Amino acid sequence: MKMKTGMKRNLSRIISFMMVFTLLSAYGCNKGKTIDPDFYPTQEVNEEAGEVENINPVAPEQATDEDIIKPERNTFKEDGKYVYNPQVIPDWILKTFENNPNVIRVAKQALNAINNCESEFVLDEDLKLTKEEVEYVYGIVYYSTPLYAIAGLYETDEPNVYHISYFQEFSVGEEDENGVPSDINLVGEASPEEAKETVDAFKDYVTETINNNLTKDMSEAEMAAALYKILVRDIKLEVKDTENYQGLSEESFISGEMIKGIFDKKYSSGGEFVRLYSFFLTQLHIESREVIGTSGFFTDKLKTELGEKVPVSYYWSWQILYLDGEYYNCDITLEAIVFAQRYGYEEGIEPDMIYFGFSDKERNESYKVGKSSVYYNDAILYNTGSIGTVPNCPNSLDFH
Repeated sequence: MKMKTGMKRNLSRIISFMMVFTLLSAYGCNKGKTIDPDFYPTQEVNEEAGEVENINPVAPEQATDEDIIKPERNTFKEDGKYVYNPQVIPDWILKTFENNPNVIRVAKQALNAINNCESEFVLDEDLKLTKEEVEYVYGIVYYSTPLYAIAGLYETDEPNVYHISYFQEFSVGEEDENGVPSDINLVGEASPEEAKETVDAFKDYVTETINNNLTKDMSEAEMAAALYKILVRDIKLEVKDTENYQGLSEESFISGEMIKGIFDKKYSSGGEFVRLYSFFLTQLHIESREVIGTSGFFTDKLKTELGEKVPVSYYWSWQILYLDGEYYNCDITLEAIVFAQRYGYEEGIEPDMIYFGFSDKERNESYKVGKSSVYYNDAILYNTGSIGTVPNCPNSLDFH
């Protein structure tokens, strides 16, 4: 079907965001690929854990400006049982928009609509967002849920009406010098009913992973470490190109590989690990920020161990976690590469935790980069004109 003007404009914005997020210089589209929504399996319910009741967070359209920018309840820490909440947005984003609560309000409405597999959502007629604010909403949704990979969010030609398209297939025209297609047509998509099976399976996976492996008495470092181990051990990293270990491709986003990979037990990009790991931490209200080092290089020690598997890149991206009051580096992509190289996913073997909770000094033992060349890697700061200051990580945790 032919896309409306507003939807075309918005897809171009999404492509631009993808380019900023992953430092891609161009956008490619696999025109022949189709996605079968029936592929996605449902998760088995853990009967011993019992059903989790909904926490019924306040609807964004009913919340006051003061309340909308407050963090959602941390049910796991408060009650000892994690409850999936689609409205959770990273605390650093809430602080960024504390003087613009309507951006957070609309982002939460979008997150709820995706969670409920709605085909559209409508804003209050008195709520007006600028084009710039709409772009912020897209960025917030991206940083708040991996389900962004299966649900395209678009403006329509009707004021304050947004369309959600699931498992999209596109045909595109020729790209301009910036890699943006001249013409984009939506040629196929799954129904909301088909998408719901996948969304529900993802929610079950997240809920069971947390409730079956963590306890409320754990420290933040212990929770983050447990989740890190699970993802590295259970999802294989199989990249096609060592020059693009971390780049999130069109398949990751539009074709839903980021979600499909959870059930396939396979990711084709370290960036998919980062997005999923960040989501888990966000749901537990643990601060995680993506950073990027430029003009660095991988050390001879790492090159010797990884051989032809060593990344080929002048930049590298990882996370900085704020755990129990202190900042630490965390490189789940490099951990996954080394784990596969050393153990080949042999059953019963756990990651060595080399790249979890390590210092800046240890960072330079694998990927050597000057601190002045490390930046936050996010489009929200990029578009607000702020680059922020990446904190120092002077110490390491005892997971090595």
